[in-house]
Amino acid sequence: QSSNLSFNGLFLLNFEKINNRLFKNLILNIRFNEGKINLKDTSLYLRKIGKINFSDPVFIEKNQKLLIKSKVKFEIDDLDQFFKRFQISKKNRIDLEKVFFEVEYNVDDSVYYLSNINFVETKSDELYFQEINNVQQFKNLVSKEFSKINLD
Repeated sequence: QSSNLSFNGLFLLNFEKINNRLFKNLILNIRFNEGKINLKDTSLYLRKIGKINFSDPVFIEKNQKLLIKSKVKFEIDDLDQFFKRFQISKKNRIDLEKVFFEVEYNVDDSVYYLSNINFVETKSDELYFQEINNVQQFKNLVSKEFSKINLD
């Protein structure tokens, strides 16, 4: 993503022991290179579940609001904890190591939108956004996506 920045460098933030029931820590790597911003190796760790990796950020101004859009790869370390935390019913559970999706964050309104949730990496152009305002809505969305899986 291009920006008006004219410097190169790395900005590293490591937030350990986040005071949150779901999140453990955040490692934020922001690389600036000739006006481009890269979030390679930026990760959010979920307690007892796994790691969320962000990539390909895009900064958008829409309706006078600042949005940040990123691709996300959620690497699951403990599948049982994942199913438990997101309340996935036993009939909808599958063997799973990763979940892929896109997240859009409205900086001005502090609202998240998720789209293109997949259990295999794809290059979909489908744009269906689900607004997320809190952790419970996120849990409900994940549970809903699993209920769509046809296990037959």
